[in-house]
Amino acid sequence: MRVKLRERAHREEGVVMIMVALSMVVILGGAAISVDLGNAWQSKRQLHTASDSAALSAGEVYAFKGNGCASIAGSYLNNNDSASSQASCTAASGSAPSSGYVTVGATKPITWHFVNKASSTLTSQTSAEWGLPASAGGMRPFALCENYPAFNAWMNNPAGPAGTSASITIPFTNGNLGCQNAPGNWAFLDYNGTSGGANDLKDWFANGYPDPVTFPSNIAPQTGHVSSLQSTLQTLVSAGTVFPIAVYDLVNGTGNNASYHAVGVVQVQLIDFSITGSPSNQYMTFKFVPGFVTGVCCGTGPDAGSRVVNICAVNKDPKAGECGT
Repeated sequence: MRVKLRERAHREEGVVMIMVALSMVVILGGAAISVDLGNAWQSKRQLHTASDSAALSAGEVYAFKGNGCASIAGSYLNNNDSASSQASCTAASGSAPSSGYVTVGATKPITWHFVNKASSTLTSQTSAEWGLPASAGGMRPFALCENYPAFNAWMNNPAGPAGTSASITIPFTNGNLGCQNAPGNWAFLDYNGTSGGANDLKDWFANGYPDPVTFPSNIAPQTGHVSSLQSTLQTLVSAGTVFPIAVYDLVNGTGNNASYHAVGVVQVQLIDFSITGSPSNQYMTFKFVPGFVTGVCCGTGPDAGSRVVNICAVNKDPKAGECGT
């Protein structure tokens, strides 16, 4: 009996060893495939990041009438993934004013070490749109009449607002004004409608309004508290900060019941100002600066030199109504 038990134990040990060996084959095979799939996923993500970067950089060039496909898309693609190649790059006009989109296609070879294929090619395609802001972040609580002559002339020169303007001094009085029902060239704005007063104005001038502002929209005025902005505005002057403000075309109502019809965005650099004393002596001196703001495409103008660039399609047809509209 004792011999039979030993023989049985030896047989069971043999079966266990066979099962362990078979299990190890499955486990090691699964681990090997997991390594291949993990590498493929990482390579795909890297390629996708590279095509995103290439499309966005090309879009920024096209936004100011350059040729992003010819000048920059390929270099941004390779800088983000040196193993990638540019398969295609095409640009098209959008339906909104001064808008369009560019589509960059990229490929990358991949070698499989354990999966039953020698090699294959990964692909990625990204479309980025550019245009006037339909919304913008970081807005300062300030607006300028779009028809103030010097500002309007800068916007509407034959080449468009392509370069930084000279310093332009605009008084707070309503002389030479072309915005309907406007009491003056400038307006201080209450973006959230809470009449937060001096604290809101200081915070928003220093750091920008924290929520996106859409265009066009009707925005209440922020009356009073202007003299408290002296030190905040001086900080902006000293730092040479470039920041976005609203452009308006008309005013509805009067006083605290007024609303400014904000229609666009212009980026400015504050050079000098006077906000105390006689209203006839108050002014702002700005340079108007073309460039990019954080926001959503695509607005309807006026074209005050501000642009946004967004990714609008990934690995799908950009003509499906999601780009440049």
